[in-house]
Amino acid sequence: MSGDLEFLYKTGFDQQSANDRGDGFEPLPPGWYRVQVRSGEICSTRAGDGKYIKLRLDIEGPSHAGRVVFTNINVVNSSATAQEIGQAQFARLLTSAGLESPKDLSLLVGKSVEAKLTIRPAKDGYEASNDVQSFRRASAGPVNVNGATGASAGFGSEDEFGGNKAPF
Repeated sequence: MSGDLEFLYKTGFDQQSANDRGDGFEPLPPGWYRVQVRSGEICSTRAGDGKYIKLRLDIEGPSHAGRVVFTNINVVNSSATAQEIGQAQFARLLTSAGLESPKDLSLLVGKSVEAKLTIRPAKDGYEASNDVQSFRRASAGPVNVNGATGASAGFGSEDEFGGNKAPF
């Protein structure tokens, strides 16, 4: 078996980056990641008595660039506590993205923010996965998984926007 692989390296193939991505299904390490909102959709809950926002977040890097995280944010729910938590999280996302009372979810698409990821342990036949715990403004510098950001390591605490409520 022989074959010149030079063509592969001309495409920008980077073995280390590919290895860093793994198989794409294991959870990312907990921490803050710069993400871009790639898509969003307003959905009805299974019971039909609430609404949630389903988001696709693409990791921008510097580590794990290209990985994708999905999250659902409850914004209308029969449980007042679930609704309050969801609306607070959505308010932090909007504020972090620099949006004030947007009228359409499409305005969020393409915006970059930082998302704090945690790991949900494997349970009931489901493998471990990432959950999005919070959002904050994207910093100017690179982000590492320990939460420090490039140019401004102390910028933005996870509670920075906790008091803001988005109008619904």
